[in-house]
Amino acid sequence: MFDLAAARAAITAHGPIARVVIAAVAGSSPREVGASMLVWPAGQSGTIGGGALEYQAAARARDMLAKGQSQTLTREALGPSLGQCCGGTVTLLTELFDTNTLPIPRFSPAPQMQALCHLPSHACWRAHVTKADRPHPA
Repeated sequence: MFDLAAARAAITAHGPIARVVIAAVAGSSPREVGASMLVWPAGQSGTIGGGALEYQAAARARDMLAKGQSQTLTREALGPSLGQCCGGTVTLLTELFDTNTLPIPRFSPAPQMQALCHLPSHACWRAHVTKADRPHPA
């Protein structure tokens, strides 16, 4: 789940941030799909599992912040390329956010619409819900 409150707080305190999320896993991994961390030039919060994977992902995110690169998808073989004991493969999505690009959820009181706000940020669409022409049934 994309923690918008944490992202907003990090942007307020540190400026533009990168969000690194485990988008896919094959085999053994230190964390599950959806685990994420926020990275800024002088720090980070959250974890994608620690070790070499997290160290390299944070370094890549800081490089993206410095260059203004908006999004990247990388695949990491944990055992062969990083020497981690998990031995599986993870796909990481790294995306940059600032006050202008942070998604703003807009939803109706209907539980079905509230569920949309919990979709990961790497979904291929954004939902913008407007007032319906008829009232929602109670």
